Amino acid sequence: TRPEKVEAKTLQSYYPKGRKLQSEAYLQVEGTGSNEEWFLKTNARFLYNYRVTVETVVEQNDGTVLVFQQRFPEVVQERASWDSTVRVGRIPPLVRAPFEALEREVLKRFPVYVLIRGGIRIASLIDPQAERLLTGLRDRLKAAGLVDEEKMELAFQIEKLQGTTLRLRYVSGLGVTQVEILQGLEGMFSDTDLHRIAHGSSLLMDYFIAPDLANHMEGEEWEVDASDVASLINLYDAEVSGKLELRLDGRDDRETTLRIVGGQVVARGEGRQSVTLKDPSGTVQYDHRNLFVRDAEAQWEADTFFESERHLLFGTKRVANLQMKTVYRARRVDDAKPASDVKEAVADDSSAL
Repeated sequence: TRPEKVEAKTLQSYYPKGRKLQSEAYLQVEGTGSNEEWFLKTNARFLYNYRVTVETVVEQNDGTVLVFQQRFPEVVQERASWDSTVRVGRIPPLVRAPFEALEREVLKRFPVYVLIRGGIRIASLIDPQAERLLTGLRDRLKAAGLVDEEKMELAFQIEKLQGTTLRLRYVSGLGVTQVEILQGLEGMFSDTDLHRIAHGSSLLMDYFIAPDLANHMEGEEWEVDASDVASLINLYDAEVSGKLELRLDGRDDRETTLRIVGGQVVARGEGRQSVTLKDPSGTVQYDHRNLFVRDAEAQWEADTFFESERHLLFGTKRVANLQMKTVYRARRVDDAKPASDVKEAVADDSSAL
């Protein structure tokens, strides 16, 4: 469905030329399952992270047509798998080769995929990003008392969006109508890729999450289209649909607290693969002085996770005990300020509560 048409004055208030937002989004999936390609044959516990860092700048805004530039400094997947019983299955021949050869063969490809199995020192990695990412993931797991370094497998993959800069043209009432690749590998993105990126960019999320915030009272609930706030869910390689139910929980002179109280989201990946995220719970911190979502966290229930050959969970069977969490953080890093009448209306409303 098309997004609603937004009044020109409101669009220019929320998205003035020069507005710059830096954001990070995390998708975390934890559960149990088996995978023929994993070091641990059965009864493996896995933790999967998908992380996207984005810098979004408003280049133009005439009240109807907006032009955004989006840069993706870091887009990575991480996976850890471990098992207290450590039942070791078939190890692919490539892993038995000297690690220097593994690096040489794997790191020259794109997207980059690096695998660390028990007993191989992370510090021996040549690639500094691989060492940083995998050391961080290992340390987080060990600090939580979850794993023994000799009984786990770590992997990470750099996605093709990393290092890419896009220009997106957004028309009020229509959505994204054009995507231009300014920086990135030539021929890397198919038309389907660009469609998903456009769909998942949710460029006007900071408006659509609470379009009439000044007139919402504490305890009031409303629905938003999941596609309009897809950045909160962080599924850039899928299309999302459905609804989220929000409630205004509180407000001070700077921020409004929203609570995610219900809804259901369907994420569709390649082909017919899809997953339904349901029974969400979480909070959203909205900076109503600068008109953007500063912080959001949510937990979800799901029966499975949609398959994609690009996911580090691809081929995982008998998935169970699935827990999903999404985290979003953002900050304004520009001098462009929202129109005073918008932020003052929200501030005046908060003082009356």
